[in-house]
Amino acid sequence: MDEDDYYQAKAQDHARIESLIEQSEKELADLKLRKSMMESDFEGLHTHYQQLIIGRKDISTIAKKTLLEYYAYEFLKPLKTIQLAATDKYDTWQTKHFYVRFQLTESNQLDLYFKLNPINSTYESNYLPLLTIDSAQRAVMVNDDQILHLVRQWHAENIFSVNQLSLFNYDVNQILAHIKELGFSVSPSLIDNTQQLSVDMETDFPVSETVLDQIFITTMENESYDLETENLGEIRILLDKNQRLTIQMHPASAVLTIDSGQWRRSLLDFFTSYAFLVPLVVPSK
Repeated sequence: MDEDDYYQAKAQDHARIESLIEQSEKELADLKLRKSMMESDFEGLHTHYQQLIIGRKDISTIAKKTLLEYYAYEFLKPLKTIQLAATDKYDTWQTKHFYVRFQLTESNQLDLYFKLNPINSTYESNYLPLLTIDSAQRAVMVNDDQILHLVRQWHAENIFSVNQLSLFNYDVNQILAHIKELGFSVSPSLIDNTQQLSVDMETDFPVSETVLDQIFITTMENESYDLETENLGEIRILLDKNQRLTIQMHPASAVLTIDSGQWRRSLLDFFTSYAFLVPLVVPSK
């Protein structure tokens, strides 16, 4: 080897060492970052989330998974009372009552999906995208469409029981209360059981005479209920505890107004309590 070859080999070795040092420094920085995540409380994880996820920083896949897992878990802490436990998937937990999974959206929001276990093992339930966590705005949105989907699966498809939906309603409200304690705002929702229920809903199908006849029979058989048809095209169903449901009839749809009076309850609780009213929002097969 002549002198030029010697210095060329030396330069190549130098470049290789520099590359190894650079790689080692990146690995060390990644380990320090993951260590910081492990030592962080919620606010620390929230800061990491804003800087790294919302800020779209280039971090390792394992660091990103670690941050998302730790961050999502903080929102689910109340579920420890129903045996919250990890599964073999980093993005999924299980409890006594359901599974819960998180997913990062394209806009860097965090969606929480819930999957109840069907009472009949021949059925397969789906993950429902119920909560969206917007960390940039420190806000949480509830997907109310999924509430009616649960009502439909319970009443029309017999996939879930009333007891399951009641427990699920309670558990989700525990999560929402905890999220508020973390300093997040929560959008008004139909699963909220801490407020009086006052909501207008429009169906995409008309109310049939058969459904009205069955509701009329039920109200006549129960002294706590009544049915009034004083106004043309409007039916009022009076329930116990000063609650009522008003139906405005249209040729191809109906507008339902639900008022729980001073009774604090969710839409899920309302329809599981008055199952004879479910056909107003769930079309027959």
